[in-house]
Amino acid sequence: MKTKLSIPVLCLALCAPALAGPPGGGIGEAAAAQRWVGTIEGSAVRSSRWVSGGSSSHGDFFFTVRNGRVSGEAVIAYKPQFDANRLDGLIAYARGLSGAALGLVPYFGGFAGNELNKFIGVRASFDPTIVRRTPIRGTLRNGRLALDTVGNQKGVPFKAVIAKLAKQDEPLTSGVLVAPQPFVRGAEASGGHAISTFEASVKDGKGVTEKTSSYWTAHRVAG
Repeated sequence: MKTKLSIPVLCLALCAPALAGPPGGGIGEAAAAQRWVGTIEGSAVRSSRWVSGGSSSHGDFFFTVRNGRVSGEAVIAYKPQFDANRLDGLIAYARGLSGAALGLVPYFGGFAGNELNKFIGVRASFDPTIVRRTPIRGTLRNGRLALDTVGNQKGVPFKAVIAKLAKQDEPLTSGVLVAPQPFVRGAEASGGHAISTFEASVKDGKGVTEKTSSYWTAHRVAG
């Protein structure tokens, strides 16, 4: 009887709440149109006891400010990452055990020793780099620049398997690797320049930690 591998904590799905867009209306910094350009970097990684996955981002953006309202576009490249080194170590450890000792190993207690010897390790597949174009919006009021993309950025789909010797790979998990949101925090705009930084780390009740960071800078080129 074949034993199916089930590891719920490995499902690293994107689960970010929708970000509210900046408020509209009101009188902006200047009636004349301003043109701005900028760059952005970010990362978002979710980690459980045995695996971690997420993506990093890097891109450029430009926008125009008219009467305090921002309208523009960003081009962002996302690079996914999936680290199962700790789980591979657990597999290697389990291969060296047998009998009652093997039954104490998380997730692999239901496998016979000769079956575990066929396991090579964990392998993940996904698009290596995804480039997306997205509209951006926001406001420039009272020296404060607030930016946002139109809609949350989607994560990167992935599949993970247990590679086996001379046999079909064992499905392990699949889902969407979390992607960083570009403009988490606004910035003070002074002298035609603005810089924003953000870092956060949150742990849920299931032992999964999500670490996110965002850095963007923009400068006015005309207006």
